Amino acid sequence: MLGDRAYGALEVRVGGYVVPRDLWANVTPKPGQCVHITAIPRGGNGGKWLRTILLIVVAVLSIYTGGLAAAAYGSLAGAAVGAAVGIVGSLLVNALIPPPTPKGLNGSGDPFSQLASITGTSNQANPYGVIPCVVGKMRFYPPHAALPYTETLGDD
Repeated sequence: MLGDRAYGALEVRVGGYVVPRDLWANVTPKPGQCVHITAIPRGGNGGKWLRTILLIVVAVLSIYTGGLAAAAYGSLAGAAVGAAVGIVGSLLVNALIPPPTPKGLNGSGDPFSQLASITGTSNQANPYGVIPCVVGKMRFYPPHAALPYTETLGDD
């Protein structure tokens, strides 16, 4: 149905029903039937594994050094040394491998992208754009006809 070039995490629906990957070669949609292909993002590595391993090492080191300092100088000194090692180690890991920045907070100034990052919606602002016509059963986020805004009056 999709050919030999279809790879990655895809979900295929024909008429609203999910078609398993092993049946893709055998399924032929009827004329006029809706076929929806959804690419499921998996994300890249981007230093994520190295960052996770380094943060685990920092946590183990802070516990170990805090225990050693507590045995030598008392529990208050041990807690302070453990906390210091944890904080400094986390700062170093963040400086070497910065955490990923969320999309929409890139400082672009687009009010919709900032609103989408807060509310978690997937609507796109499309003023004076085409209005989609959905025929059949399909759940989607319709586009905004205008830019959304938030109004604050006192405590409300």
